[in-house]
Amino acid sequence: MPLLAIAGVTLLPPDDMPLVLLAVWVLCVGAVLAFIVVYVLFRAIEADLRALRRVVDPVGGQREPNAASRL
Repeated sequence: MPLLAIAGVTLLPPDDMPLVLLAVWVLCVGAVLAFIVVYVLFRAIEADLRALRRVVDPVGGQREPNAASRL
C-alpha cells in the first residue's frame, strides 16, 4: 500500500505534493512498523509450534528436521 501511495504522489501536480507528504510518510513508517510487529509475532508462533512439537513427540523432536532427507 505505501508503494501505491508513493506512486500516486508522483501523479499529483507539484504544488499539491507538500499537502500529502506527511500522510505518505506516516503511511510508510506505519507499514515498516507493522512489518516488524508481524515478523516478531511470526517468530514467536514458530517457537511455540516447535515447543509443542517437542512436547507431543519428545523422541521425534530431538531429531534434526532434515535427517530423513539424508538417508
